[in-house]
Amino acid sequence: YKGVLMRRDLPEAAKYFKLAAELDDTRVASDASHCLGVIYLDSGNPSACHNEATKWFTRAAELGDDESIHMLGIIQTKFYRNHGEAVEYFQRGVKLGHVGSILALGQMYERGLSGEVDEKK
Repeated sequence: YKGVLMRRDLPEAAKYFKLAAELDDTRVASDASHCLGVIYLDSGNPSACHNEATKWFTRAAELGDDESIHMLGIIQTKFYRNHGEAVEYFQRGVKLGHVGSILALGQMYERGLSGEVDEKK
């Protein structure tokens, strides 16, 4: 709804997502961790957003969330320019059948950004 029914309050949302991320329910903790990653990535605070987003996406990925694995690849590509690590995340996403990771991995190879060095060139 993004503020249609109530004002948007990301710090308050983060508070509840953090509570949910600490639960013993793997699916709930994974979803909540992913939501925290999204909140930090969209926070507009560059100094904190990449590290905090990475932290929460990593937690969700460890719990099996394929979208978070994909987002870790995106972060490596866009913010850290670490293409080799991005490829590793996208490959993990491909193994889980994540369509975005399949496309992203194809684009990495198309652009020669796979992280592999061609010694013959």
